[in-house]
Amino acid sequence: VGSQVTYFGTGKSLELTGNSTVVQVGRPISYGNLTPTWTRFYVRPSLSGQTPGVPTTGIAAVCLDYTGKLLASDGKTWVNTGKQYLPGQWYEAVLRINFKNHTYDLYFNDLSVSGNQFTPVKTGLNFIDPTVNSMSNFKFYGSYTVNSASNVYIDNVSVTYFDRFEIISAPQKLIIGQVSGPITAQLQNSLSEPQTAVY
Repeated sequence: VGSQVTYFGTGKSLELTGNSTVVQVGRPISYGNLTPTWTRFYVRPSLSGQTPGVPTTGIAAVCLDYTGKLLASDGKTWVNTGKQYLPGQWYEAVLRINFKNHTYDLYFNDLSVSGNQFTPVKTGLNFIDPTVNSMSNFKFYGSYTVNSASNVYIDNVSVTYFDRFEIISAPQKLIIGQVSGPITAQLQNSLSEPQTAVY
């Protein structure tokens, strides 16, 4: 994680080159049975030479296909989301993971466009392995083509989940016909720590 090519223009990003070296990124994680669990990352893709097979293990997979199409796994097959992408441009991918029914929704936005609507491009996609009940890792694969040395860049990876929606402002007396004081609500995890909304 040392590339200066980042979406925000600061910090470092993960650069995926054409070699086959496996890199372990970060520490082990385990987010089990929390629905929904949101995963998000920014990606600046290049154009590969062929479509890879759907992974045989794990929860979900997203593929930026060599034809410029965005594909998503639906169990054991790729499905076309109807979205296109351009190499060398930044995109945001968000997965809303449901461990109760073992499905996920995919959101995909062009970060060069302002005012994107936060609506999924595909919903109800099936887990690759329907017995999986927790998240333990991310795997990112680069693209390979004999005609190009372009690399893929990954930035701003996050995992978010919420256990409750809590009113944290002090109690107040409401009077008929009068506007109340501000009421502050907060998304929290199981330790009552504040969480940032995905959008």
